[in-house]
Amino acid sequence: MIKVIVVSDTHRHIDILNQIQLLEQADYYLHAGDSGIPETSLSPYIGVRGNCDWYAYPNYRLIDIGEVRIFITHGHLYLKNRLLQLAKQTKSKIVITGHTHIPFIVQEENIYFCNPGSPNYPRGKEGPSYARILIDDQNQIDIQIILLEDKNERK
Repeated sequence: MIKVIVVSDTHRHIDILNQIQLLEQADYYLHAGDSGIPETSLSPYIGVRGNCDWYAYPNYRLIDIGEVRIFITHGHLYLKNRLLQLAKQTKSKIVITGHTHIPFIVQEENIYFCNPGSPNYPRGKEGPSYARILIDDQNQIDIQIILLEDKNERK
C-alpha cells in the first residue's frame, strides 16, 4: 500500500507541514500550492505554484505512482472542464487542486478530483484539513479528507 499525503494553502507556515509529517508517515507528500516558501524548504513535499507563490515552482506536475498518474496544480489557472480535459490528455487518474481552501473529493469519468482544503486557513464548515490517498497493489485508489483537531494551531 502506498500512502500519499496532500496539503494546500499553508501560506508560509512550515510548522503545520512538520505537524502533518509527524501525524502521517507517508511515501509521498504533495503540496498543491500557496506554500509561500522556497522549494528547498518545502522538502519532502513536492509542490506547485499557487497564486500567492513567488518562488520558482511549475504550474503543474505529473506524478506517477505505480500505474496511477496524479496531475497536481493549484487550481487558479484552469476551470473544471479544462482540468478534466488535461487529465484525459495526460492519462491522469487523480487531479489535485487547492486555491479555494475548501476540501472535496468527486469522481467524474473515472477520474478523481480532490482538494485537500487548508490545514491552517480553512474556509467553509469543515475546518482544518488535508487529504490522504491510498493506492494498493491493484492500483485501487482510496481518497479521504482528514480533519485536524481544533486544538491544532491556526495562524
